Amino acid sequence: MRMLTYLASAALAVGVVGCKNESTSSNTPGQTPGDRAADATRSGVNAATQGAANAGNAVAGAAQSAGNAAAEAGRDAKDAAGRVAEDTKDERARLAQSAREAGRDAKDVAKDAKDAVVAGFSPSGASDVTGMRGALEGIVTQAMNANDLDKMTAHVTEADKQRLTGLDPKALTAGAEQFKKAWGQKYSGDVFGVMAADQVFAESFVTLQSSGQSTADNKAKTGQAVIKASHGLPEVRVPMAAEGGKWRLDLPDEVNAQTLQQNLSKAVQELNAASAQWPADKLQASQHVAHRILMAVTNAQAK
Repeated sequence: MRMLTYLASAALAVGVVGCKNESTSSNTPGQTPGDRAADATRSGVNAATQGAANAGNAVAGAAQSAGNAAAEAGRDAKDAAGRVAEDTKDERARLAQSAREAGRDAKDVAKDAKDAVVAGFSPSGASDVTGMRGALEGIVTQAMNANDLDKMTAHVTEADKQRLTGLDPKALTAGAEQFKKAWGQKYSGDVFGVMAADQVFAESFVTLQSSGQSTADNKAKTGQAVIKASHGLPEVRVPMAAEGGKWRLDLPDEVNAQTLQQNLSKAVQELNAASAQWPADKLQASQHVAHRILMAVTNAQAK
């Protein structure tokens, strides 16, 4: 019985060895099952790694392509937006320019309409030669108003007004106040101010002349007021020009702010010094004052 057991064990061992040799006949000689499993695992890992790498490269390539496409689309959109913005800017500029031009046209129309009204109703309106009297009156009364000397420039041409920039409104304040005080005492409290221009600048005192073509806005008209020699003073020629529908004094080019202030200061001093000799008749006295002031304004005493 023991012998049979040995024989069975030997036969079983031979069978196992035979099976082992058969199962390993297709693999690397000498590899154990563990080695084969490790090789298989490594092969799987390598395949998986390579697959993942290939997949990653594919995804990265797709992402790069998508990014490039998005960037290109962004640049196209930016360029398009820039062109739209530039077109819009140009359009706004064009509309703004059109609005400015329309505004200037409307302003010119309004000014022409205003000038026409002024010419028809203003005491110094240029529609008639008699309007010169209003301009002369404005010059004389503003020159003798304390603290308001600069307002006198409202009665001169625009070119003269530019040249008189810097005129000190208070340059004659002390002299003007002294004059008005003496005037009130001489003429029963009368305040030297607004004149009866048609009486003070009557034909017996001043000759009014105009020349040039009469246009709708009177811009082409010029003239002069000739004050006759009187009151111990020489003849004075006052150049006039029509601007903005009104007669305005066209002063000699050498008359600037400094010259005008000096001339007027001298005239006021002379008038004040002679207050005791002013005519008893207030109208004659007003003409005397106007004569002397207009001499100063036109720089006549220097000629």
